[in-house]
Amino acid sequence: MTFREVHIDVSTNDPENPIPEILFFVAIGATGGYLLGSCRNPEKRRSYTFLGAFVGLLASAFFT
Repeated sequence: MTFREVHIDVSTNDPENPIPEILFFVAIGATGGYLLGSCRNPEKRRSYTFLGAFVGLLASAFFT
């Protein structure tokens, strides 16, 4: 059995591939929404998480 080395480039400096940078903003937004939902209203935590992810997506449109 042989093993191959696989290298995946996830640098965010590639202007043709903004996906890692967009995912970063979405992940930060979703985390913030989750934490905000946990503090304010635990029953609506999922809604806050999706709202935070959407805000992160909007932020990535402005900053990428």
